[in-house]
Amino acid sequence: MKRIVILLVACLTSGMVLANHWTPVPEGWYSQSTTIRGVILINGIEQYSDQLELGIFCGDECRGSAIAAEFFITHRYIADVNVYGENGHQLSFRLYDHSQGKELELTPPENVVFTEDGYGEWLDPCVFNFTSSSAVITNHWTPIPEGWYSQSTTIRGVILINGVEQYSDQLELGIFCGDECRGSAIAAEFFITHRYIADVNVYGENGHQLSFRLYDHSQGKELELTPPESVVFTEDGYGEWLEPCEFNFVGVVTQTTELATGWTWWAPTVATTIETIEETIGTSLVSIQSEQGPASGDATGGVMYKIKTNAAITFSLSGMPMGGATIAIGPGANWFGFTGAQPSAITDAISVAATVGDKIISQNEGFAIYTNSGWQGTLGQLQPGCGYQYITNENKTLVIGAGN
Repeated sequence: MKRIVILLVACLTSGMVLANHWTPVPEGWYSQSTTIRGVILINGIEQYSDQLELGIFCGDECRGSAIAAEFFITHRYIADVNVYGENGHQLSFRLYDHSQGKELELTPPENVVFTEDGYGEWLDPCVFNFTSSSAVITNHWTPIPEGWYSQSTTIRGVILINGVEQYSDQLELGIFCGDECRGSAIAAEFFITHRYIADVNVYGENGHQLSFRLYDHSQGKELELTPPESVVFTEDGYGEWLEPCEFNFVGVVTQTTELATGWTWWAPTVATTIETIEETIGTSLVSIQSEQGPASGDATGGVMYKIKTNAAITFSLSGMPMGGATIAIGPGANWFGFTGAQPSAITDAISVAATVGDKIISQNEGFAIYTNSGWQGTLGQLQPGCGYQYITNENKTLVIGAGN
């Protein structure tokens, strides 16, 4: 019973239920059965996915298969496979990706011998590492030779694109002084935090201005994005493994909004103007109001606008990400908008010296009230492009993040 409960909880933390790709031999086909539990790695990187199915074979005969599911205690994705056979049978491994709808052509881990003792436990699972011949990626940029300059330093950081942290081993961070590459590194997963960090050895002299570029090996090209601000070379370096720098590259993005008939509480996540919004919505538009009255000029980051239409429509705007914003609020109901790129918990989305009794009200998702235990209520996250009201009895500064 205990094992069944644990399995049920583990499965419930995954997404929709998928049907197994492989059909094992029937129960009772062999006189023995065992359990093999393990996490799946691809090219040495542990996979946190409920789309991967581990198949266990003896020759061409499937002896068992299971789709990985999140184990609620460790949050690792474990394939819990019931396997049929006899002592001494050689067992091999195959991997199916349901998100791609195909078996992956990877080199499997080494075979194991069937034993009724099984392999792996929930808290100490086996590790099944599937590898590809193209696992090792060579750097796109070639830095200047070691010793070209008298000093060297280390810059460690995570890569963000439009404010969203990237978990990819295909991105290479290049560090330049002018057109000269002073160092580059492909981001790799740090085993403690599971963040992907570019650990770059950089050559130069104190005072040299260093700029950043980004290459995507999955696309085979340098990305045309606006880089983060330059930094000055120092032997002290920048960033640590547990506290890396953040390198945010930004580019043009599209904000798409569904407007219902009547009023919608809206906020810009891309740089635009009220005139552009009016032209885009067209004849369905009735009014655009700011907290001060009829809106005009540039759309302001961190501000909520109320848009009234005479029909339900969808409109899209393209531009550079709005990023974060800081606004002053005072006693009463204050309009503000979330400029982030992804839904974020209130404490991640905004920074404010909240006091007991402060409220945040949404148009359609309820409210949150600040208590001695923090924010409580039906409103758990702020949504990109949505407007809200912050109700307080005091003057405060509201810092609106980009939803990292």
